[in-house]
Amino acid sequence: MHLAKLISIIFLCALYFILGIQTTFADHFENREFRGDSRSPGNNELILKKSSDGEFHDRGEVVIKGGHVPNLVMSDDTIFLYFQWFPKSMHKRRWFDHIGVIVSNNLGEIWSKPRGIVLSDIPNELLGPQGRPMDPAAVSLPGGAIRLFFTLEPRQPHNRVIGDAKIYSAISNDGVNFNFEQGVRFEIKDVELRDPAIAYFDNKWHLYCPNQKRNGTGFHSISSDGLNFKRVENVNINGPGDWLGSATTTKDSIYFYGTVWMGTSNDGIKWDRGRSIGLGPDPAILHVHEGLWLGVGFRPIR
Repeated sequence: MHLAKLISIIFLCALYFILGIQTTFADHFENREFRGDSRSPGNNELILKKSSDGEFHDRGEVVIKGGHVPNLVMSDDTIFLYFQWFPKSMHKRRWFDHIGVIVSNNLGEIWSKPRGIVLSDIPNELLGPQGRPMDPAAVSLPGGAIRLFFTLEPRQPHNRVIGDAKIYSAISNDGVNFNFEQGVRFEIKDVELRDPAIAYFDNKWHLYCPNQKRNGTGFHSISSDGLNFKRVENVNINGPGDWLGSATTTKDSIYFYGTVWMGTSNDGIKWDRGRSIGLGPDPAILHVHEGLWLGVGFRPIR
């Protein structure tokens, strides 16, 4: 009798472990403590600007209060603005420091209300006790799907585990509900990889990450399918700056808007440095069509 009960307990524990390996990310933080900090990135607001030539001289408009790390992508005729979201409302605390999104169906004239993305099937061991997807970078795929690249760091920086931060991805058919894609997109032994930027150009996917040393050097990997990336030689610009920002493409070039510089390339490998005008550090950039560029920067909430 005791043996049968013991076997039943072991079976239930094993079943719980198996079913608990994967989770929906928002549920992971359902009961976590809500924290606020006047110095945190959550006290920034995101400013949308428009340009005809990639230089942003207008004052722009506030589209999000409590946001950071913006990223823009266009899928068919819909524009998605992703960001790390820090809503102030206690009713939305489950989304605090989670990836949020707003959507526009008219080239950025009107935007939806913000909502948190749903990111399912992330293995628990990649989340850890306080880990969360962060630093969103999205790309559109044939057929209207969106692939979202992001950083996961199971053990936080104060734990001093070097090489814990890596780049992963998830895929969605609506830009809001994402399913985790197995495997690591980009990792380097004993190196912290955060803040990815991604672009598709000349039949290749180019993934960039800053080395956080402000010396004009960034990490670079290339893929033919958007999932299996191979590290190649680092990219460089002539002068200081971080590869912390976003990439977009025109017919002939890749544009990278970094912190705080702008670069152009016709192969994704060799870059010419220019000036980023009007967006500030770590901006989002999107070339919508000839004569229309969208950029998003941030500033302290006013």
